[in-house]
Amino acid sequence: MRGWRELGNAWRSWASPLMQRPGSSCARWKREQQGAEDDSAAGGTVAIHFRCGKNLALSHRDMGFVTLATYRRLLQRHRPRRIRLVSSCIDTGAPNRCSLCKDLTHGVARLLEKSFSDSTVDVIWNQPVMDDFVTLACSPMTFCSPSTFCFFPALLAPYALLPRTSILFAGTALPLGPSVEWYELSGEHEMLSAATIRAWGPMSFAEKAERILSQLA
Repeated sequence: MRGWRELGNAWRSWASPLMQRPGSSCARWKREQQGAEDDSAAGGTVAIHFRCGKNLALSHRDMGFVTLATYRRLLQRHRPRRIRLVSSCIDTGAPNRCSLCKDLTHGVARLLEKSFSDSTVDVIWNQPVMDDFVTLACSPMTFCSPSTFCFFPALLAPYALLPRTSILFAGTALPLGPSVEWYELSGEHEMLSAATIRAWGPMSFAEKAERILSQLA
């Protein structure tokens, strides 16, 4: 575990200055936001990584969709003015899976709009992978669902929430510095697991989308 901690700190030490210097990806990204971003996590912008495609393809008990109750528990104290829901999908051997993911992403955005009525909720759907990386790395605050992809840009963000799950360091909350906060996921009321969804068995995409969103709400 010490080696992973050192690797994470080395990654942050190397990449963070490159992302923040004039002319860098973060500098360009902040200019494109036209002043919409705040330099602090409280009251600023939160980027949420909504992992979808692999959650529908796998049956891992520690991967899945974070529920609205979890978003409320962790984000309400920060009072975000803007929420950016980042998600993407590639159909590989499962036609229409990405159509389902798109419906789920927009459905979760609607749930967030109702729960965080003072916040603007934007959906960033199926953009180039490096664009997603920059959004997650450069936002004042980044919220990761269980995902190995989100981990690396989260280390570069000014403040990040990472899930304590077996897919990251076997569930060990490594001390990765003051900018990283680990959060717990306790039961289906906080995360709908990929294993649970797979156990539902065959159903239409519309039925699956409706059932997933009802569970997340």
